[in-house]
Amino acid sequence: MAIFFRATNRQEESFLLVSNVVICCPPIIIGCAPSSGSTLLRTLLGRHPSIASGGEVALLDKRALLKEPPERYRALIATWLAKGYPADFLGPSEELFEELDDYPWDRESLRAMCLSGPGYPEMLEAFWRRTVETRGARRWLDKCPSNIYCFDLISALYPGAKFLHLIRDARDTVVSYCGRGASPFRSVSRWYYATVLGLLYSSWPNYLRISYERLVQEPVKVLREICEFIDEPYCEEMLEPNPTGGKPRHAGWRLAAADAVEASSVGRFHGELTERQRAMFNQIVLSDSAARPLQQANIGSIPSPVELQRQLGYDTDLLSGASPLTDIELDTAWLEFENYQTRMRYRHGVEVECQVLLKGARGRTQIPALGRQCQTTAAAAALDRAAITTISSGAAVGVRRIAT
Repeated sequence: MAIFFRATNRQEESFLLVSNVVICCPPIIIGCAPSSGSTLLRTLLGRHPSIASGGEVALLDKRALLKEPPERYRALIATWLAKGYPADFLGPSEELFEELDDYPWDRESLRAMCLSGPGYPEMLEAFWRRTVETRGARRWLDKCPSNIYCFDLISALYPGAKFLHLIRDARDTVVSYCGRGASPFRSVSRWYYATVLGLLYSSWPNYLRISYERLVQEPVKVLREICEFIDEPYCEEMLEPNPTGGKPRHAGWRLAAADAVEASSVGRFHGELTERQRAMFNQIVLSDSAARPLQQANIGSIPSPVELQRQLGYDTDLLSGASPLTDIELDTAWLEFENYQTRMRYRHGVEVECQVLLKGARGRTQIPALGRQCQTTAAAAALDRAAITTISSGAAVGVRRIAT
């Protein structure tokens, strides 16, 4: 017996086939912009005896993959395991099962399990069933920043799921993400798009917005609020450091997830936020296709990056008055997208549709930032074709002009 769940959002309808076997309590899903504290939150909640969690396995953050029909899954899962799954420019990793160190699986057993399953939802069930049973827990938690792009589809797949959206001062987020090697263009774009998407879900009863600053400054109080929201008793072990937890996971991080919670990273942007990073906040806008679902959700006017920072309760010092980006800086951002688009085209045979644009000088061709993959089949090629323009000179798909 099976149950079909219907999900409608972002001008799309999908039918997700899932088993009606209930193996544990509803999962907990963390999503946010990168460098917003998701690893810290996952580590704290993962110490709770009822919750099984681990690193980023990148299984729930790919919109197209969550909608793949069973027959296509069975035909292509071996290819996806070997080559990855085509991913959005500023979104998820291509790799499936990206981090396995914290899970009771090895690559060989995972491959066998994936190849034997009838479809993607059943594969997810098998993966998490073993993880929960091995830990002696009663539910699982999936942490991946780009889960935020798929909250609607994840909710259709797991109707009782609890969604945790971490927010953080944009200035600290960008400084931290750039410290891990991301460009200012990528850092500001991902913060803006991931954060503004939270507006779509803020009225959900199973959605909770969590301030990173409050989490590190008032950890007991915030964790109690989270436990009440996810229907778990508060557990003091969540705040006990783990001496065997290892070193910081990324270059530029000041703390390992095993360390005690402390607030040294709050306000780190002072003296570190660059002129180019500041300029990005004033030149990034949503494309029409990205703005459409927000407009249809009747959330009011869509805030600019600086306005969004203000709406979230943060001040906007240093985000105004920066010099505009130069032509060279705009071209550098354009090349970053074009290189990625070329990779998706030749590695996976897909095109991407722009979701975030960079405002430039009057009349300048705009530069796509965040892409939503579009399969290069005849049917998919017609999807939002009006929003995609192929430049005959070989420029990136999605490049177009907008009024400035």
